[in-house]
Amino acid sequence: MHENKLSITEAEKLISMELDLLKIWKENKTTSVQKREVNPYSVELPETYYIKNSYYFENLRNNKGSNIKDTQYSGSCSYVAVEMLLSYYDSIQNDNIIDEKFDVTSQSSFLDYSSIAPTVYIQSPGVDDNFHDYMINFGRSLGYTSNSGVSISLSNMPNLIKEYLQTKNILVTPYLSSVKPSEEYCKSVIASNNPILLHIFGTDLNHAVVGYGYETDGIHVNYGWKNSNFNTCISKYTIARALYINIDSKHNCSNNYHWTVNGITGTICPCGKKVCNHGSKKLYKYDDTYHKLGCLVCGGDYTLINHSYVTNGEYKTCSDCGHRIHTNHRFIYTPIFGGKYHWARCRCGYENREPCMGYASVFDPTVKCNKCGQTVTSGFKTEDENQPSFIIK
Repeated sequence: MHENKLSITEAEKLISMELDLLKIWKENKTTSVQKREVNPYSVELPETYYIKNSYYFENLRNNKGSNIKDTQYSGSCSYVAVEMLLSYYDSIQNDNIIDEKFDVTSQSSFLDYSSIAPTVYIQSPGVDDNFHDYMINFGRSLGYTSNSGVSISLSNMPNLIKEYLQTKNILVTPYLSSVKPSEEYCKSVIASNNPILLHIFGTDLNHAVVGYGYETDGIHVNYGWKNSNFNTCISKYTIARALYINIDSKHNCSNNYHWTVNGITGTICPCGKKVCNHGSKKLYKYDDTYHKLGCLVCGGDYTLINHSYVTNGEYKTCSDCGHRIHTNHRFIYTPIFGGKYHWARCRCGYENREPCMGYASVFDPTVKCNKCGQTVTSGFKTEDENQPSFIIK
């Protein structure tokens, strides 16, 4: 039998990736995500900052509602901005925010599975004019839009968003700024990893946009125009009002990013979890707490499941995947040069570095570790000055 062995570098990368996925999975088990209102004066702002998933807005070129002059949608920029904000959270945080029938997915082909990443898609997923119509009519039903118009004031947006997300059983807290908020306030919202909806105006423009980053030249936004101005600085305009939201919802992976590798298709969520159609699911070892049910070809469509341990003598073994843990370690202690630590090694393969511990009297300065036997002068300390290596008796 031949074994395929990883190099140390490859193994370290794999372990790091698996630990990241485990962290995400554990975070996703929580029922809600709580955030606080931003205090723009609480911390010193970095000179440049983009929200964690800024690529979404940078690549949101076409998949958004129409806002074209001299058409039925002329003047609907405020609705387009709300829809961009909702579609961002639909792809990043909870795929239930927007119904699948309104989703416009993004497609991309890759040479291998390791190259698949939402950041490299040319087009971000979003919505179409069907969702645009739906939101305009939804706002009209609440009295926020006139029967003849297609616009909504920014002061009505918090209630519009709350009412809409209530239909999805999702709680949200909108934060609406005062009139003409400072640029520092808007930057602080972005630096807190929140996209921000802005009403801007100037001699040539009165418009609603979504900001997602800033540099020394000003705040960078997506205008909501199809295939233009998706990464534009608005430093020459005045900010009339600002709005951001905190959605109180557990993470629910999205299926808006579609991929193809050598004829195999699947989806990837921005959290990193892939879903594929390989059909090669198998249960295999993961760590001492979980085993992993997932695809062995691309690493996708996984689920972490608790082991079902059965104790037999000195070992407990998972009855599902066979993972075994030694429950009654019997150590051999090996000194580590320097007199501070020793290795505690069990025949099962488990090992742990421990500080040496021993006893001495005031009459004998020599101390012997009661486990590994190495001797040092009493009062010797570890790197942690608060933890002596030896107990003086």
